[in-house]
Amino acid sequence: MNRILEVCKLSVSFISGNEVVQAVNNVSFDISQGDIFALVGETGCGKSVIAHAVAGLLPDNTVISGEVNYKGQDLLELSQQDLIALRGQEIGIILQNPSRALNPLYTIGHQIREPVLVHTMKTKDRASRMVTATLRKMGFFDPESEAHRYPFESSGGMNQRFVIATSTILSPDLLIADEPTTGLDHSCIADVIKEFERIKKEEHCAMILITHDLTLARTLADRIGVMYSGEIVEMGECKAVFSDTLHPYTRGLIGGLPENGCTPIPGISPPMSRRFPGCRFHPRCTERMPICGQVHPRLEVNGDRFVRCHLCHSH
Repeated sequence: MNRILEVCKLSVSFISGNEVVQAVNNVSFDISQGDIFALVGETGCGKSVIAHAVAGLLPDNTVISGEVNYKGQDLLELSQQDLIALRGQEIGIILQNPSRALNPLYTIGHQIREPVLVHTMKTKDRASRMVTATLRKMGFFDPESEAHRYPFESSGGMNQRFVIATSTILSPDLLIADEPTTGLDHSCIADVIKEFERIKKEEHCAMILITHDLTLARTLADRIGVMYSGEIVEMGECKAVFSDTLHPYTRGLIGGLPENGCTPIPGISPPMSRRFPGCRFHPRCTERMPICGQVHPRLEVNGDRFVRCHLCHSH
């Protein structure tokens, strides 16, 4: 498969007054055509910052380094005009909270067809037919009626599906989904999962899936990166990470799943402004060794994956 995206040594910091807060530290991963790569971790670990960095949506008070290579071109070097040309056409973005992504003053059809009118030379009539075809492909029985709805007339789950339609109507090569199931009930989550499975099978686009829901990641992803405090601590094939977990933090997350008794990880994540020698997870780790509080572990190859842990490196 063709490599679509390669993130190399990405670091992101935010300037707040006289303080510089590092949200992402030296993160690298790649995604090939047709693959879903999930970034998982607790709230505040930096996974959504990575999504916004790839999409070029970070605020002005950001200091960013590294490379975000999309089809060989570094997105961090592009002008805002060039980024806008890519977003909505070659790069689709699904942000969390569909009620904020949709304009309540316009119909669903008007909003889904907007990328077509902005990025192509197609007429409104042709764009409207594309909207109907997209909604029908997504399983809507009466796409014409759905296109005439307003966002307030639909549920959160239905609106999320409309956001997905807006992001995929031009068949992007890269799709970024940031917490796409947050706030949805189980039936709506099932609909979103079904749609992502269809996109993977029929559209063959690469996807970054940002989520704190390990069950969602396990269901959809081919590969997974587990983040803690701005860093990737474990990364590999999704099935291998779940069946033979290496990092204590990953084990803690999996232990919190309902089928494993919902056992919480003790303590809380440190604030991003706090930096200390050693492993960032060691204050909460039940398997820590003396070296864990003294030396920051590197992300190293361990068998079939990458892991950042002295316990694994010592074996």
